[in-house]
Amino acid sequence: MIVPLTPTLSLWEGKQERAIIMQAISLKFIISLVLGMGMMATAGSCWAKNPSRALKEYSLTAEEITWEPRPGLKLKGWAYNGQIPGPEIRVKEGDRVRITLTNNLPTPTAIHWHGLDVPADMDGVPGVSQDPVQPGETFVYEFIAKQSGTRFYHTHGSGGEMPDEALQMQMGLYGAFIVEGKNERKADRDYTVILSDRNAALAPMSMQMKMEPDLFFINGKLSPAIDHLMVKQGERVRLRLINASSMTTHPMHLHGHTGKVVAIDGNGLKFPLLRDTVPLAPGERYDVEFTADNPGLWAFHCHELHHADTGMVTLLHYEGQ
Repeated sequence: MIVPLTPTLSLWEGKQERAIIMQAISLKFIISLVLGMGMMATAGSCWAKNPSRALKEYSLTAEEITWEPRPGLKLKGWAYNGQIPGPEIRVKEGDRVRITLTNNLPTPTAIHWHGLDVPADMDGVPGVSQDPVQPGETFVYEFIAKQSGTRFYHTHGSGGEMPDEALQMQMGLYGAFIVEGKNERKADRDYTVILSDRNAALAPMSMQMKMEPDLFFINGKLSPAIDHLMVKQGERVRLRLINASSMTTHPMHLHGHTGKVVAIDGNGLKFPLLRDTVPLAPGERYDVEFTADNPGLWAFHCHELHHADTGMVTLLHYEGQ
């Protein structure tokens, strides 16, 4: 049998090798320790900059109301928290949002968060992302408001065999959802302007439903009941235009001023567009900014003029005029 030869070390050589190995291990340990402490410090500084996300909680109750968009005109409406549009939800970018919907309507419903990228099971589409919220039931939506800008919320119908999202929208189930950006430049005046439509004879629980709109609203009101947009000379004004209509486009025109379109669908534009008329298709949002530098009373209206004729007109009103 052949026995392979193996090198042998003298006692001195063995001690020398062990010393070299121990030095290498010690050096490796020190390097690891220093790097680890650096990573811990970095993680600590990141944690300090990103504390627990703020939780914003809201409750929305869908219920039937008597809607009076101008004195003497009373309609049956469906509203969030007794008002049309529903209450404006305003949070900061990165906030955690929890919204409890209570359905006191005679039909199922749900809420969609239009323009917000939320988890699939929070998207609010009955039969797709969730079961419809039945009359008398509640549902809790929770998500992170990741995108800043002008967004909105609205019904997505009952999820039944007969689609009814447009009907529920015309009845009044919509509202603004504003996410303030971390580096957002504040305007002196910040107005939310929600546009919507409705058939005056709409009777949701009857077999005879008229859906073609013949009333056109600004913030749930018809002229002359619409609040004026009050400004002072020299102020920077932002209009957050939201078209919550079920089926109509509104080219909104401001007299006496040329505005800058600074965001479309909540997303800021690198190069703003100069416009005095902004067309909004259903579901679209435009942020328009201008300087109040031309004192007076100025019309602000839809340039589909039969929409203005039914009441989609108000005034830009300089204080003291």
